[in-house]
Amino acid sequence: MLLISFLIFVGLVGEVVLQSQGPDSLNVGTLETSYNALFANKCIENLGCFYTGPPFWDPLYRPISLPPADKIRTRFLLYTRSNQDEPTLLNLTKEGVMDSNFDAGSPTKILIHGYNVKLLDGDVRFIMKDELLKEGPYNVIIVNWTDSNQFPYYQAFANGRVVGAQTAKLIELLMENQGLKPDSVHIIGHSLGGQVSGWTGERVSGVGRITGLDPAGPFFQNAPNEVRLDVTDADFVDVIHSNGGDNYIEGLGIKEAIGHMDFYPNGGSSQPGCFYHHNMTYEMTDAVDNYVTNSCAHSRANFYFVDSINRCTFMAVECESYASFEKGECDRNGTNVSVMGLGAQKIPDLEGSRKFYLKTDDESPFCEE
Repeated sequence: MLLISFLIFVGLVGEVVLQSQGPDSLNVGTLETSYNALFANKCIENLGCFYTGPPFWDPLYRPISLPPADKIRTRFLLYTRSNQDEPTLLNLTKEGVMDSNFDAGSPTKILIHGYNVKLLDGDVRFIMKDELLKEGPYNVIIVNWTDSNQFPYYQAFANGRVVGAQTAKLIELLMENQGLKPDSVHIIGHSLGGQVSGWTGERVSGVGRITGLDPAGPFFQNAPNEVRLDVTDADFVDVIHSNGGDNYIEGLGIKEAIGHMDFYPNGGSSQPGCFYHHNMTYEMTDAVDNYVTNSCAHSRANFYFVDSINRCTFMAVECESYASFEKGECDRNGTNVSVMGLGAQKIPDLEGSRKFYLKTDDESPFCEE
């Protein structure tokens, strides 16, 4: 009876609409937020609407679902071989992408960091950018959303949905004004940035590839495709799991296979050289934000990918489980063997997710001799 009365109340309350000026630095216009007794729906001009109800709300897996913040000041930093150290800032306007040194004839790599990252000098995204430009004449775009990725996690989750839409908008502007081909786009995202990569890919048809580097697990375990990175977000989705768990106590990354090809180095949970059990590097006093800052294994997926660019060829074997792999029970021939990292390639006629296992060393270069 109480539930029925509550639902009637929800129906009677209706919606209240608020309007305010949108994030002017992004030139996306006004935003409009409508509320009912349960959920909100925030609509941002040129980016679409962001509903906080199902599937983004779930009583068990996503019990807190907030609208994104009013201002998401994302910065898109373009690096090429001609400006490897000083980026060109790409604005979300026609003029902003035209007045740049973007080269549509070169492949494009988009790097997206995760939760609670500061993107300071020495950040792995800059290391990855340098290795990529050493390997090939890419457009490397680093997505800087450090103003919107901080504690609490559930607000960063909500803000990340807008970052995905903004990144998709950038790709569309480059397609319309610079002749970018979507199949030449490779999005590489770590942790929450791995899931933002999926929110980007679902908005742009024909994205060539998304690589998820230990995509975030909290709020994404057992989630439908609309919520998390999945195989429909790009022509090829490959995932490196380095700190997977069924919950954030066990691991900060998603454990389940979500790509066309999922790689589980050292079993995909703990990593050699990380001297703790699962993600317990330090005594935890500030919960999730401390976990993310200090998690060795969760970060390791970044460095496996970095090493794969110029230093290592990581050979992985398809297998039912890591235990079977360790026992040598898996076929190491043909399509049962694949490279992990930059050189990974989609297996023709691949259906569903396939799991690959390998061992690594405990320090860089991480490829075993």
